[in-house]
Amino acid sequence: MEQEIKVIMWFILIKLKNMRKWGGAHSELTRILKSLPNSCKDNRLIKKAVKNLVNLEYIGVYKKTGEDHVSLNPRKVEEINKFLTEGKDSIGNEKVYFGDD
Repeated sequence: MEQEIKVIMWFILIKLKNMRKWGGAHSELTRILKSLPNSCKDNRLIKKAVKNLVNLEYIGVYKKTGEDHVSLNPRKVEEINKFLTEGKDSIGNEKVYFGDD
């Protein structure tokens, strides 16, 4: 279960990084979550992953236009990059996609 949460966290962070959503630039959380692979669409795990990212201060969640918007914390660039590098290695080597082959 913990590994699946880390995979979702990795996908969320990589999507925000690729979209260049740092600091004041933000995107709707629902838009980010739509881009998750089908194997990662467990709402319970997604909520835990987002909560973990907020607790680690990797992302900020803001209420804009009635929706939750998210952006990466520019003060945590090194930690985010380290998490993404480690996640890429574990995802690539172990093929952790919720048991799908």
